[in-house]
Amino acid sequence: MPSVLTGSACSSCGEMFYLRRQVCPRCGATTLADQTFSGKGDVYSYTIISEPPAGFEAQAPYTVALVHLAEGPYVTARLLGIDPQAIFTGMAVEATGGDERLTFRPRRSLVA
Repeated sequence: MPSVLTGSACSSCGEMFYLRRQVCPRCGATTLADQTFSGKGDVYSYTIISEPPAGFEAQAPYTVALVHLAEGPYVTARLLGIDPQAIFTGMAVEATGGDERLTFRPRRSLVA
């Protein structure tokens, strides 16, 4: 089961955001409510980090992906549990870390 993520939904324009916001960047409203996201989504874009910044050398190569959540928002997160060469746009993924440590893995139904 994927981790649950919490963001915001604007009560004026209906736009949803991850992470939480206090002001809607789309319409400027300040009437936002907490929105729970399923943590399921698809890889929209990704990059494989081969030349990491200081402190992350031991983790390279690793993948950072832009994930399109099923509910609409996009999030940037690490992609774990798969060979970086096997990743593709459109790949179904799910969150494995919560709001404090956001990571995604391929959905279990896709992993042998």
